[in-house]
Amino acid sequence: EWEKAGMLLGAMALSSVESDTITAIAVIQACEKHGEWENAMSVMAKSKADLSAITFITVINACVKGDAWEMGLQLFRTMMQKEVECNAMAFNVAVNACKRGGKWEEALQVLRAMRQLQLEASAITFSSALSACEHGGEWEQAFQLFGEASRSKIEVNAITFTATITACEKIGLWEQSLQMLSAMEERTVEWDIIAFSSAISTCEKAGEWEKSLRLVSVMAEMQVESSAITFNAAISACEKAGEWEKALQLFSMIGQGKLQSSTITFSAAISACE
Repeated sequence: EWEKAGMLLGAMALSSVESDTITAIAVIQACEKHGEWENAMSVMAKSKADLSAITFITVINACVKGDAWEMGLQLFRTMMQKEVECNAMAFNVAVNACKRGGKWEEALQVLRAMRQLQLEASAITFSSALSACEHGGEWEQAFQLFGEASRSKIEVNAITFTATITACEKIGLWEQSLQMLSAMEERTVEWDIIAFSSAISTCEKAGEWEKSLRLVSVMAEMQVESSAITFNAAISACEKAGEWEKALQLFSMIGQGKLQSSTITFSAAISACE
């Protein structure tokens, strides 16, 4: 419990017992677990011990968990200004703070700083930076980051793939979204509903109704849980192509899968029959 840890540190101060780095970090870690960033910062400020990278990293994490990502980024800047020896973990938590705030430009700056220091970015680093670009609406940047991660031979995870497919949807790259799904299968990365929904939506917007139907079939074959949103996009693709029979087949599948139809679902199905 961070409250008890804080009380112990306070008792040490009253007893004129100087807290060392280990003691301070122990209290800060207790605060970090609960996102108590203000208490973590207070302990760091009052500690007479040398501030190490692990101290800064733990407090930045506390800030991110406590939804105080701006303060976390400020701490990272302070860490750099003080020339505290940084490791890859420090940059990871900074990029994570950027992700929380949608600060895509700063996330890219952090990645550049890593390269300058010859620190190797991990899949987590790229995932956070890519998500920062996604949250900031910078879809092309997100797609470029995925390419950079792939060229670096980094083991890309499901979160990175899904964020990239979402980026493809936003900028209309339907072929690339299908390539992403294939790459996930090749690398044995587990498919999820978000990745499929985004890919189906991308195909729908591009008028590729057959590709949308194929993806729905693949989802069923791979036993990936579907949603009404997934079917809505596929039905809409059929509606735009005038494929009313296919649209009705998809509509019936929603009922068989015990999914909740929406006004959008009915509207798309009706439009296909007109």
